[in-house]
Amino acid sequence: MRWLAAILLAPTLGCAAEAPEDFAFAVPLEIDGREALYEVELPASVYQGVMRRDLGDLRVFNADGEQVPFALEPRVPQQKEKGPSIAVKVFPLYGERPADLEGLQLRVEKARSGTVVSVQSDGGKPATKRKLLAYLVDASTLERPYEALELDWRQDAASFATNLRVEASDDLRTWASVASQAPLVRIEYGGERLEQRSIEFQPRNAKYLRLSWPAADQPLEITRALVRTSETLPEPARAWREVQASAGEQTGDYVFDLGGQFPVERLRVDLPQDNTIARVELQSRQNTSQQWRSVASAVAYRLRQQGQQVVSPDIAVGVNGDRYWLLRVDQKGGGLGSGMPKLNVGWVPVKLVFAARGKAPFQIAYGSGGVQRAAYPIETLVPGWRTQSQVALAQAHTLPERLLGGPEVIRPKRNYKVWALWTALDAGVILLAWMAWRLSKQMRSADQAAQKKESATG
Repeated sequence: MRWLAAILLAPTLGCAAEAPEDFAFAVPLEIDGREALYEVELPASVYQGVMRRDLGDLRVFNADGEQVPFALEPRVPQQKEKGPSIAVKVFPLYGERPADLEGLQLRVEKARSGTVVSVQSDGGKPATKRKLLAYLVDASTLERPYEALELDWRQDAASFATNLRVEASDDLRTWASVASQAPLVRIEYGGERLEQRSIEFQPRNAKYLRLSWPAADQPLEITRALVRTSETLPEPARAWREVQASAGEQTGDYVFDLGGQFPVERLRVDLPQDNTIARVELQSRQNTSQQWRSVASAVAYRLRQQGQQVVSPDIAVGVNGDRYWLLRVDQKGGGLGSGMPKLNVGWVPVKLVFAARGKAPFQIAYGSGGVQRAAYPIETLVPGWRTQSQVALAQAHTLPERLLGGPEVIRPKRNYKVWALWTALDAGVILLAWMAWRLSKQMRSADQAAQKKESATG
């Protein structure tokens, strides 16, 4: 039976470890040689050469051709950042009585930048004949929403308290309530201070705020005003690639080949002419044998206004690894006119961590049609790894791509290991069946011989 065991074990004994030449391309790595673990951002050439979307045909080898442990870093969730407080201008508004505030006529003078430089109220009557009724806050130059107003004021007494009414407007004529009774307090007693200077509200983009107080309260003499902008979710750093279009089968269709499996998250449509507006649909597919599938719809534009170019914002598409994209333009209004559009694709590059085991230089090898995923979980490779609290790692640097096994290793290979194993198993089954048949035949012959012997003696 030894020869049967040898047949069954032959496929595993004949398996060779993966070598750099089993992969089509490589990116050499530069390291300082002093650390155990290194981190590197995958360059665009990797996405162009891999065969699997999950980067399963990627390895790291040392100078002796030995594979070393590596892991792909997971995407770190972005944390919201608290917005800064920005100083804004405040202008006093005068009138004869608080009831006149709703009908108060304002004349605003602005600089070229849009900043308010002066405000006149109530027909320009002398301020000595009028009362201070309110303040106008100029927030017209802010580029992001704001959610709080922080004030400072002058007071002679040790204690001051009032309730502010806060209203918002974009045209200085129509006002909407933001806060009806926002307390402002500053009380000093026994060497201690109680203070409330901040007014919080829902985030908004209104150009102007109007602050007023009850007629019976002491007028507020504001000396400083700050607007606190809203929290933001910062955009991660993205790599971008510009792709040229080719004409599609239908009028208004433009086809783009990204040349690789990039994990695309953002798209920018670069229109060929100024003052173009068009409704577009974006579709994608992994290969040319598949049907197009719809991904997103948007209005793309490129306008020239006051000497400045205004373009449509980026289009979010989740994470899409398809190689081929179709831009379908609505032909109403003449489509895009002459010229061909361009497509800019953006993605967050994956970071790779590897153990610097063995001799340098190291290299990232990729592009193979017959290998399985070999990356470790990041928690296994990097002790103490936490998504929210990353471990600081030394940085490796990539060099230009070079050829290893070439394009022929990209084609899916016949898995001879599996084929040999099944062949051995089939041979074993056939052998066992033959042995069972032979044993059964011998047993029948023995029974027949015994029966003949019994009849002869009887």
